[in-house]
Amino acid sequence: MRLDKAEDWLLDLPQFTVWLKYVDDLSAKNPAKGTSAFSTLTARYGDAALYKMIEESAKFAGTKDLATKLQKDQMQYWVTTAKAPDDVFHVMDLDKVGRSILSNPEFIAWAKYVDDFNTTYPEKSALMAPVLRKSYRDGALLKMTEVAISGGGSKSVATKVQDELLRLWLSSRKTPDDALVELGLDRTVETLMESPLFSTWVKYTNAYSTKYPRETSTAIEALTRKFRDVNVARMLQKAKTTDATRSIAKQLESAQLEMWCSSGKSVDDVLELLDLRMRSDFTGDPLLNTWVSYMDRFLKENPGQATALLTKLEGTRFPGRALNQILLAAMKFPSMEKAAITIQTERIQGYLAKIRSQEKVFKWLDLDNVGGNLLHDPLFTKWMEYVTMFNQKNPKHQESWFEPIRMYYDPQRVIKTAMNDPSTVKIAKLMEMERSKYWLDEKIPPGRVFRFLDLEMSGEKTLVSSDFKIWAKYLDDFNQRYPNEKTTMIGELMANYVERVLLRISMRRRKNPAWRNWQRTCKMH
Repeated sequence: MRLDKAEDWLLDLPQFTVWLKYVDDLSAKNPAKGTSAFSTLTARYGDAALYKMIEESAKFAGTKDLATKLQKDQMQYWVTTAKAPDDVFHVMDLDKVGRSILSNPEFIAWAKYVDDFNTTYPEKSALMAPVLRKSYRDGALLKMTEVAISGGGSKSVATKVQDELLRLWLSSRKTPDDALVELGLDRTVETLMESPLFSTWVKYTNAYSTKYPRETSTAIEALTRKFRDVNVARMLQKAKTTDATRSIAKQLESAQLEMWCSSGKSVDDVLELLDLRMRSDFTGDPLLNTWVSYMDRFLKENPGQATALLTKLEGTRFPGRALNQILLAAMKFPSMEKAAITIQTERIQGYLAKIRSQEKVFKWLDLDNVGGNLLHDPLFTKWMEYVTMFNQKNPKHQESWFEPIRMYYDPQRVIKTAMNDPSTVKIAKLMEMERSKYWLDEKIPPGRVFRFLDLEMSGEKTLVSSDFKIWAKYLDDFNQRYPNEKTTMIGELMANYVERVLLRISMRRRKNPAWRNWQRTCKMH
């Protein structure tokens, strides 16, 4: 048939199909002879040339179906002849693919070949990872597996490659410290946990600790050796604020506390490790939470010492604001809650005895850092009680409890937040009254108050807004107190809305009971 002269266009020849059928029929009649089309073709062209010939033919519609069948037959022939997976890898030119190899269809086909080979020859079982390591560094290979696992290739094959490589590391006793370097995770602690390879490293380190339990090789120990306690603690606090890393960060934080405890670290020792000894203000520093968490862990081993522990801090270590921040954090733990509240109450009584201003006490109690839920904070209630007692004790030096809130917060936002909580509605209304009193004392014009209340943003709902009622009352009070500065409601409304908008507001609200009240009010003004 002169097929030996065809070479690259062999699959295009009609005679080739006839020849294949002939060989298949012959093989079926005489299976003992082991006659195979591929044994003949391989002897003639060689594995690599034949593979490329079939691969090229698969690109054309006329020969695609035949080429696809022959690709499967060639793989089966290689299995039958026990061709090593490493050799097949090179025949398929997979060593030239690059970093996208794990998503390459030919690589997936090769991975299946490795499975078939191992099933047929369990005594010669082969791994994919050693073959890949000849073309890629371990760190690069693991990065490629992470990309594939997250959706950039075949997840199952990539996971298998990763597991194989980590097992090779284990068998060679690669330490977690060395693995950290291999993965390029030793360069900066700030973004360490954002790397997809970090979870791979933790997985390996846990496996290493299980296999070699006598070595100090836990993840937290390896990280501490590389980055120091304080930097690891700060990294974990940051990681807890992100959904993707929160779970593993909490696990490592618990491991860090356990590491300190098992090594006999005192509360003072950890304070030193976290570089907190000289702090006079913990505002914005998440390491306070780490330290107080360790106090809680310490007290589990030393129950009944909470009062002594916190009292020692009060007497020798921290100034007012820092100590109150510590007590506030300690109140969140059952082991210290009662002792912290007792000390806090005694301190507030001490402030009163020393006639401390309500603004200073507000800051010492760290109330300037609570946030929008200020009025719901239990310490705020205690501070309010302090202001009341202070004013009773100093009738000639009355102080407004609204002033510190105005200094450190947006009062409107605090009030709105409190109005949404039934437990703080009463204090929110009281704050509204104090705010209006402050505006009057400061002679704030009604027009500015209108904007303070964001009424210009209410649009067509202005007249039925609860803030509009507050503003209308303030307008009356202002005109009564400052008759020479008297202003009218309609004038202020016209100043904040163009006439057509005001008309639309009034037309839409004519059927609302508030309309008649507003109409009467406008006439009075």
